[in-house]
Amino acid sequence: MSTVLVLIACLLTLASWANLVVAWSRARSLEDRAPRVPHPVSVLDAAFLTGGPRRVAETVLAGMHYDGRVVVSSSGLVTVTDPHPRRPLETALIDSCGPARQRELAPLRLEMMRHPAIQQVGDGLAANGLLLAPAIHTRWRRARNRVVVALVLSFGALVAATIVWVGQSDRFPSGPPPIVWLLPFFVGSLVVITVFGPRPGRLTRRGRQQRDELVRANPWTVPGAATTDVAMLSTVAIVGTAALWDPVLRDLMAWRPSMASAHTVVSSGGTSCGTASWCGASDGGGASGCGGSSCGGGGGGSSCGGGSSCGGGSSCGGGSSCGGGSSCGGGSSSGGGSSCGG
Repeated sequence: MSTVLVLIACLLTLASWANLVVAWSRARSLEDRAPRVPHPVSVLDAAFLTGGPRRVAETVLAGMHYDGRVVVSSSGLVTVTDPHPRRPLETALIDSCGPARQRELAPLRLEMMRHPAIQQVGDGLAANGLLLAPAIHTRWRRARNRVVVALVLSFGALVAATIVWVGQSDRFPSGPPPIVWLLPFFVGSLVVITVFGPRPGRLTRRGRQQRDELVRANPWTVPGAATTDVAMLSTVAIVGTAALWDPVLRDLMAWRPSMASAHTVVSSGGTSCGTASWCGASDGGGASGCGGSSCGGGGGGSSCGGGSSCGGGSSCGGGSSCGGGSSCGGGSSSGGGSSCGG
């Protein structure tokens, strides 16, 4: 009987290891097969990579405020004075304000994060291999969790086997008790999770490299590379609301965890975005709870994470491939901005 229990523990553990390796292999193969792009095609792509859908929403709002087409009161009431979009994704803000063209800042930002137009930014980055698709990230996380569950079940089986082994007092068996198998199972599971387990947030290796390059050198601030408003918005997209020129707006847009908990349900990506695919930060980092980086969200995302990664983080980025869900990431970045993974 003890031999059978040890065999069951071995099979459970080995099967969970194999499942995690397969999930890791699928994620890597999808990343390798994705077309390679030299850089994000727009400022809003950069915003999603560094801070997930939350950062995209903030960048859009900052742009309309810069043009004077949105007024933000000191109490946080956002009023649209010009409902005609001029830049990409401004429809997300206009639609989220509703027919009255007014809405409080906190719920407006969360509604924008869920907007299909902003969610599609994460889809495009995932198609280019910079973010991990929510469904793939979710399966990868579940495979890692199965390793932990298998280890717990193996522990129970080995304890039972040891009790049976000790109970054979009429013919005391030779050799070590079955519980000693727990050590190689534990060490092996730790190694497998470390090597093949999912990283925080939803940023792929190429996504993390791209994000780091953007943080090191903003390509839109090079003299002559872009107009003044684009250069200014790119700084908000990459650095965050700390780069806002208006101190009142900067204070109002400072993210607080209570903003997510007050208006939405926290998703598997680590950020709150309801049923959206990308949530929070694409890298799973400390942004809005995707990653970040992207309900899935993203990882994050959530990362709006964990699933389809609130990236940046969101990726479940802030704002997530929220992070969770169908993808809260950095995740776009689990670092400050993933989808949603750092």
